[in-house]
Amino acid sequence: MRAKTFISVATGMVAGAALTLATVATPAAPAAAQMDALAVAQKAQAIATIYQLDKSDFHDMDVAIAGGSIPAGALGAVRRARIANQATSWPHAMEEDAKALTAKMMEFEEALRAEDVAKSGPLAKEVHDVEHDFSTRVYAWLGGEQAPAHGH
Repeated sequence: MRAKTFISVATGMVAGAALTLATVATPAAPAAAQMDALAVAQKAQAIATIYQLDKSDFHDMDVAIAGGSIPAGALGAVRRARIANQATSWPHAMEEDAKALTAKMMEFEEALRAEDVAKSGPLAKEVHDVEHDFSTRVYAWLGGEQAPAHGH
């Protein structure tokens, strides 16, 4: 019985040492593979964020505020969208537009927090328009097109 245990332990040790040596001897992932991983992570972030932005009801907010009332939950929706946008690692060609959208959403948040319908109206329209254009660019990039240079 002791011999079988010894053989089992020895076999396990040899297998573990072989796996360790194989792992240590394997070269590190090339830079191209690391860049692919970055691109995949960036696209995953973009997908989640653009979904959040598109589902934030900026269109409905724009219409309601233009009609004179701030919809319930608008502040929270804008805040969540702004935070997601800020936390995303956008492709370089989209960074400036993402920052501009974040800045507009921050202004919009302030007006909503103050429940200032007059100030919120133009900001709601601007955030709606900017987000719509940004969304179009993001989906084009996700679809394989080169992200266009900044500008509308």
